[in-house]
Amino acid sequence: MRHQSPVTAFVFLALLALFAASCDDSPLTPPKEDALLEVTDVQELQEDVAVLCGGVTCEEGFACCDELCVDTRSNREHCGGCAIPCEGGESCEQGACLCTGRLGMQSLCRDTETCCPSEGCLDLSTDPMNCGGCAVSCGLGETCKDAQCTCGDVSTQGGRLCASDEACCGSTPTCTTVAAPVCSCGGVPCGIGQVCCDESCVRVDRDEENCGACGQACGIGQLCSGARCVCQSGFSDCDGDPATGCETQLSADVQNCGACGHLCDPGEVCSRGSCVTSCQVGRADCDGSCVDVLSDRANCGACGNECPAGEVCSAGFCAIGCQNGLQNCAGLCVNIDIDRAHCGACGRECPAGEVCWAGYCAVSCPVGMATCNETCIDTESDRGNCGGCGNVCPAAQSCALGHCVQRCPSGLTDCAGNCVDLDTNRSHCGACQNRCGLGDICGDGYCTENCPAGQLPCGGQCIDPMSNPVFCGATNCSNGAICAENETCNQGTCGCTADFADCNNSLVDGCEAHTPTDEAHCGACFAPCIAGDTCCSSTCVDRETDPTNCGACTVVCPSVPGAAPTCEVGLCSFACNTGLGDCNHNPADGCEFDVSSDLANCGACGRLCSGAGGSATCVGGQCQLACSAGFADCNFNPTDGCETRLGTLSNCSSCGNVCSNNGGTPLCKNKVCEIVCANRREDCNDDLLDGCEADLDADAAHCAGCNAACVTPNATPVCSGGVCAVGQCATDYLDCNGIVDDGCEAMFFCGS
Repeated sequence: MRHQSPVTAFVFLALLALFAASCDDSPLTPPKEDALLEVTDVQELQEDVAVLCGGVTCEEGFACCDELCVDTRSNREHCGGCAIPCEGGESCEQGACLCTGRLGMQSLCRDTETCCPSEGCLDLSTDPMNCGGCAVSCGLGETCKDAQCTCGDVSTQGGRLCASDEACCGSTPTCTTVAAPVCSCGGVPCGIGQVCCDESCVRVDRDEENCGACGQACGIGQLCSGARCVCQSGFSDCDGDPATGCETQLSADVQNCGACGHLCDPGEVCSRGSCVTSCQVGRADCDGSCVDVLSDRANCGACGNECPAGEVCSAGFCAIGCQNGLQNCAGLCVNIDIDRAHCGACGRECPAGEVCWAGYCAVSCPVGMATCNETCIDTESDRGNCGGCGNVCPAAQSCALGHCVQRCPSGLTDCAGNCVDLDTNRSHCGACQNRCGLGDICGDGYCTENCPAGQLPCGGQCIDPMSNPVFCGATNCSNGAICAENETCNQGTCGCTADFADCNNSLVDGCEAHTPTDEAHCGACFAPCIAGDTCCSSTCVDRETDPTNCGACTVVCPSVPGAAPTCEVGLCSFACNTGLGDCNHNPADGCEFDVSSDLANCGACGRLCSGAGGSATCVGGQCQLACSAGFADCNFNPTDGCETRLGTLSNCSSCGNVCSNNGGTPLCKNKVCEIVCANRREDCNDDLLDGCEADLDADAAHCAGCNAACVTPNATPVCSGGVCAVGQCATDYLDCNGIVDDGCEAMFFCGS
């Protein structure tokens, strides 16, 4: 029978006493501390008393914190362990405090960072927009140092240092009134609201290349507003992926026409953000009317975008006055060089069938120009008719050599979205918007009546037949070759531009193959990529696994300490080097633990190599234990070390060496099992494994003494009370004389 331990008995009596006290009329008074049992043997208490949490047993995965069972994987007050609270704005995800920032991205803040709601992890000691606290902004020109807004040698906490009508500027920074812009940048004084970035004064609240701070560029389809990158008008983030920015042009996407998810009906097109059957070239369908959104005040830049009173629509933008190079004719901003209703001057209309070029009415457009809506257009550089009439480049792109591009190529200048040659373009001669007068042409960047030697006066501009792609190799304005798509004119001969090739030998489409990205001609003609691969920089790659083109071309996975960058299903990750592990799950510090030798992370993160009951070392990621005398690792679990004390009845000399209690009281002395036999029990075989195996009162082999065997011929010997007796006789034998020694002496029957 198992006897109840004193601790269990005490707990039972204590509960009984409390129950009895609760039946009394007097209020229940808790026992005093000195009345509680002083428990010295913690191990015995854990073995005999079930550990509860506020009267209940916690479920698996929960911890007992302040007498409450809590899920430390999601509890903000006990995140990852008891009494580990998350900061305001953080949430507890899988036992880690994560901060939710812009676009819903979650991250683990560093020790030097604070979680600011909707902004993410910020360093409040250096961020001028969040200096010393979330949304605490410093004044113009001030910096944030040690969580204080600073101007020169003066600092303050809790917001801007300079007054609202002052800015921090000057060679020796001081608070200066806004009427005195003394900040200098490359020798030029910056105005109020500007910041010096790379020796240029910029507005970081609206500059896409320096949005919010110098060098902080906005992504595709984004503009800078209020020092934040946001989607520009006409663009939207329809796929919800921050990596692609504002990828969708709502004015031309049939899947998202005017708004994300707005699909045009079959047979319709999306023109300026609307689904239409068709519109004339250069016109948009706005509520059933095709209008010129570049000059229409009621639909300026897009249908329904009406300019405020007193403003005009200039090149698709509402403005107080017309842009340089355009003239205000009765509220319309027009180019009098090409507008046949205002050719050379407001109201001077060309006769029917004629066009306007260089401010003069003509029967047809000059060679190299296209007639778009009765207007002579250079489709090589016009962003409203790029490569063809009505082909409008997106708001963030310009037109170069008949293609919409992000930036103008070398040798051309971006003038309001048109990539032009300032040496020959009479509308931008020498500089953007520098228009030559009537009768003049542009040569070498100067307006003149005659072209320089070696050039031809064609279409109001001086062209070089050795390099002009429209008059390549020409001797006069009526001959010469027009270079095909993706061709340039080099020394009077058309040829493919860099990274392009004519793989189909067809003059119709010119140099059609862009070898850095063409999966059928990757790096060279007829060098196809295998199915599923993508051509990135003239090399076939698997975007699912390539860390230098992860998910998209040129997306290089960053390197982190102690690891090699990897790409998994198109997402950047990293693989720890041999012997290292990422145990804090923070990519910023990479694989920070040496799991080949760390006792707390031996061979893997969280795998403890305990030295309890001895000493432990982690060698090559394997836990090696050296147990102290009297201890052993019996469960082969390195996390609790040498957990078993030897010299006990269960583990006397070694693990599993159990001292037998058969027929006596077992003892373990000096790691050797012994036994004190009970009365009338003996260890007759001298084997401690079976204890005192002989019962002298009942064992026929040891009846009344070791090896005193009962002998009964022709019968089963029996020992009863230490006396031998005749048991069951064998078949056909009888015990007729009652003498034990001769057993069953008679055969078949008693008598003679």
